[in-house]
Amino acid sequence: MSEQTKDIELYGKCVNDFDVSPFESIDMLYRRSALDQIFDELNLEERMNLMSYDVQLINNAKKCPITWLRFTIFHYQMNLSISGGGI
Repeated sequence: MSEQTKDIELYGKCVNDFDVSPFESIDMLYRRSALDQIFDELNLEERMNLMSYDVQLINNAKKCPITWLRFTIFHYQMNLSISGGGI
């Protein structure tokens, strides 16, 4: 199993795990961003799996908008804190 396939599978597991912390959610989205950077290197099966997980993520986000709003606010605050803007 290639490293990309492992990353895609891990991303897929995180997409469907509703008991993750905001830090784990951020890690999942950073993992997805990294996969996007190598998208051209993925084979057809890996691309299809990745897009399938993306659709699942979108559907999950539609089911719990309050959770995603809280996550978005948390992520924004973390970015401000990291960049020196404070909370």
